[in-house]
Amino acid sequence: MPAQAGFSKSVRLLDAKAYTFVFDKAQRFNLSAGLYLVRANSQATARLGLVVAKKRLNKAVKRNHLKRAQREHFRLVRPQLNAYDIVFLANHHLTKLNRRQMTLCCVKDWLKLSVLLST
Repeated sequence: MPAQAGFSKSVRLLDAKAYTFVFDKAQRFNLSAGLYLVRANSQATARLGLVVAKKRLNKAVKRNHLKRAQREHFRLVRPQLNAYDIVFLANHHLTKLNRRQMTLCCVKDWLKLSVLLST
């Protein structure tokens, strides 16, 4: 795995101010796993924020798996992304999916998003 493929604090949205920045004027991409809010930032790299509410996925195991899958696939496509802040909001239909299907949704979404944002 390349050295830049980690998930350090510098590639996470950490506080309410950072989330509010994205929520205010974001491009919206409604993909299979959920809603991706994207806004260009002044940083040198893309950053990710995750919002997975208990109301959307009631089991903690599923919420944790989804967040882990989102982080993993973000790390893989981050070198192709420009300087964007991305917030992921989970979709309620994910409760019906098993682990493999949920991971597949994440893979497809990040591939689509990386193509959409690179153009």
